Amino acid sequence: MAAVAKRSSLAADGLPLGPALQRLGNHANHGAWWTPLAAKSQGRAAVARLNTAVDWAFRIDVAGADSLATVAALMHYARDAVYPGYPYPLAHAHNRVILDRDTGAGLTQALQVEALEAGLAPAAWEVLFSDYHQVLDRSV
Repeated sequence: MAAVAKRSSLAADGLPLGPALQRLGNHANHGAWWTPLAAKSQGRAAVARLNTAVDWAFRIDVAGADSLATVAALMHYARDAVYPGYPYPLAHAHNRVILDRDTGAGLTQALQVEALEAGLAPAAWEVLFSDYHQVLDRSV
């Protein structure tokens, strides 16, 4: 199992580690590349450029497998013309499950009605399902 992310919270000396490794890796290597981050994260993590046609790299976390073999497999899937550099099965899955704003709001409202009717206290709903961005905006 592998997780592929465009962003990472990993940092070194307060600077984001992903973009720094992306610049260094692309400068040093004109092909696809990867660098493990075992010393910088829990589990098996790496930063990798999966396709030579693009400049960006991704954070890849691997569970229960050989990191190099997993990254190599992802490189194979990162050759799609529509999604260059990104493993296209992940892009296809993302596109199929994305919810538009109205659908998401409708599902949230239906869930809230069911939860409140089942006895969840309104205050508990607010704690469990509040939009974190709105909470932060209230503090500004």
